[in-house]
Amino acid sequence: VLQILQDNCFFAKLSKCVFDAASVDYLGKVISTTIISAYPAKLQAVADWPTPESFTSLRAFIGLTGYYRKFMHHYASIVAPLTDLLKCKAFPWMSITPSAFSDFKLTMISRLVLHLPDFSLPFDVPTDASQMAIGAMLSQQHYPIAFFSKKLSAHMKAASAYDREMLAISEVVRKWRQYLLGRKFHIYTEQHSLRGLINQRIQTLAQQKWLTKLLRYNFEIRYTPGPDNIVADALSCFPASSTMLFSAATSIIPAIFDHLRRYYIKEADGQVLITHLSTQTNPQITFFASNGLVLYKDRIFKPDFGDWRLSLLTDFNDTMKGGHFGVRATSTCIATSFNLPGLLSDIKKCVRRCATYHHNKYNTQKPLGTLQRLPLPR
Repeated sequence: VLQILQDNCFFAKLSKCVFDAASVDYLGKVISTTIISAYPAKLQAVADWPTPESFTSLRAFIGLTGYYRKFMHHYASIVAPLTDLLKCKAFPWMSITPSAFSDFKLTMISRLVLHLPDFSLPFDVPTDASQMAIGAMLSQQHYPIAFFSKKLSAHMKAASAYDREMLAISEVVRKWRQYLLGRKFHIYTEQHSLRGLINQRIQTLAQQKWLTKLLRYNFEIRYTPGPDNIVADALSCFPASSTMLFSAATSIIPAIFDHLRRYYIKEADGQVLITHLSTQTNPQITFFASNGLVLYKDRIFKPDFGDWRLSLLTDFNDTMKGGHFGVRATSTCIATSFNLPGLLSDIKKCVRRCATYHHNKYNTQKPLGTLQRLPLPR
């Protein structure tokens, strides 16, 4: 290092130099001979960050944690409920509880350690794409070098699985081009049809753009079944906790829990249920009370009262975030956060009465004609 400085006429300040050190602090990171980790003081700043009470403090927190997104297994999925809150016109006070925010911080600051790359070894890039985000890991011999995850746009959320997986490959190769360019590496994907990507006929302009970005790289795409693609699957399909589901649901329907809490406070049946579950100590019971609500296996349980059920189905189907996606997508969206007995049959009735859905998803096939009698054989 000193010889390189001398050859280029650079001078090092002795007071800022450290010799024969096991690790060096550099730009918020601690770099050693084999691993790189986050600077402890920065992690302590994340741990001590107070619960945001304005859009300014929320943006500052997301900006601080975003600097370490390279270290985090599923950053885009973790902060998705927080970034969704930035779209609200008024700051959603009830959507960020201190306990939920503490869970966010604990998840973000745990195990932020990466290994330094060895350029004599080949790189492996397992990728995955869900309906929420894309994710990947750059690794060597199963040791993580870097993580990447990115939240999908509304347009890509509605795209096919083939397009989302292809976008994931294109994005991660572009992101890590400094590691991959000029070297042979392997890409692992759950999309079986992408194995022969280079020899396939491209159907759309978007696919052509993504493929063009890959042509200068030397890679091989290998198929990995979903159960075996554990790390990348976790990056794009991070399992949400009950507090994350709370924030995600309130970002869709702000007053969604006011009706429930009012029921448990004012109605006799609701009071009995909350009291019973609050004193329940049997670990085998799948129902429990939390934040004034009843949960069933980390999903919000909705008792059958009034027209709240129909209102919930209408909001998840008719709003801009609902999107009139039909029976399967709507049921998946609701079932992620809520436990509603008889959900599928009610959604079918709701979609059947949805004029917008039928107007945009109409059948273009010509009406079938009547049956014609076949001629008798001679």
